[in-house]
Amino acid sequence: DVCSSDLTEVQLAFKEPGYIAALYHVKGADGRTRDVQVGDEIPAGAVLAHLRSSDYVASLNSAIGQQHAMQGALEASQAELDKAKADQAKANLDFDRAQALYAAKALTRPDYDAAVEQHTAATANVEAAVRQIEARHGELKAAMAQTNSARINFGDTNLTAPMPGVIIERNVERGSLVAAGTSAFTLDDTRVVKVNFGVPDR
Repeated sequence: DVCSSDLTEVQLAFKEPGYIAALYHVKGADGRTRDVQVGDEIPAGAVLAHLRSSDYVASLNSAIGQQHAMQGALEASQAELDKAKADQAKANLDFDRAQALYAAKALTRPDYDAAVEQHTAATANVEAAVRQIEARHGELKAAMAQTNSARINFGDTNLTAPMPGVIIERNVERGSLVAAGTSAFTLDDTRVVKVNFGVPDR
């Protein structure tokens, strides 16, 4: 007279929405493969269901493309900074020379003012290039985060059994549309089973 049994029961749900592209295959009594059903034993790590991945692949490829574009923009900004620093070094030398000549009254005021203006502009260009690189670093970091997120979403198109067990409930069909959080399967771990039962006093 069985009164109760204690099993480890796990509900498996999709993290992402999509169409069911495939279900796990098992060998039936007739020797032919079929989609997994209630009562089937499955191993740990089995992919019980797989979402159509084309949309997620497109998102991942787009994110990777954006990341590469941001990397290219950062490299271009670094080249601009290198050029701005070279221009600043030349402007510094010209400014030092102009100061010395102007102090010795060997340089006109307009020429001295032009050297000052060039020095100021070169310094401003370096500062602007540094700010641009900081912005590009932020954009690249955001693009990398987007790529990681898209890669995780793509990985979540597979619904994997975390342990061996028996399917006791299946709520999805091949081709059906599921929402995020949809409970697809209920799995019981039958490796350890505790049964409470009653016996007569005799």
